[in-house]
Amino acid sequence: EYVRCWPLSKPVLGHHVMAFGIGVCFIDLEVLPAPGKPISPVTVVFISNIGICWASDFFHVIYRLSSDIDVIKRMRKAYFCLAPIRLVNVALLLSAVILNGLNKNWVGMVFPLLMNIAYAYNTAQAIKFVWRFNIEQYFETHQAQWTVVTHVPSKVSSYSLSVAKERSTTPPGLRGDVFVDELAEQMRQNSQDDTRRV
Repeated sequence: EYVRCWPLSKPVLGHHVMAFGIGVCFIDLEVLPAPGKPISPVTVVFISNIGICWASDFFHVIYRLSSDIDVIKRMRKAYFCLAPIRLVNVALLLSAVILNGLNKNWVGMVFPLLMNIAYAYNTAQAIKFVWRFNIEQYFETHQAQWTVVTHVPSKVSSYSLSVAKERSTTPPGLRGDVFVDELAEQMRQNSQDDTRRV
């Protein structure tokens, strides 16, 4: 998870803990798949779909950093086009829970069940956020306030360190926005200072 998103919300943290737990079940405990059973097609399809979901998650980077509002809008459309795959993943995880239960693989049933609860909740929250997201309003209060800087100021590194000390007071999920806005403001001020010197 992106370091500036920490501390994570409880649902997101639960999702990551369960993902780690499933990895332990596969690699260390060897209870997934059930002993003597091959890896099910359900698991293969689910893991294959994760990469597609991660690709659509790039929308959260685009809307923060892109200076082209049309690019942001196109990326949101791409996100919605790929959203059904997220719902398919919820169904696949539920299928894995049922299959492990039928095979009496109780440990292999509990971890995917908890994972599915966290995954379904986070999926619903993510889709709802993107659906309600007002691109024009966000763009006007963020990217539209930035100015083009033709060079990288020498003070950026020290400024980044000073912001890092204050990140813990910013609500989770907004830290990337605040950091980018403040960095842009500092770069604008440095650019103005350089102009005055000239």
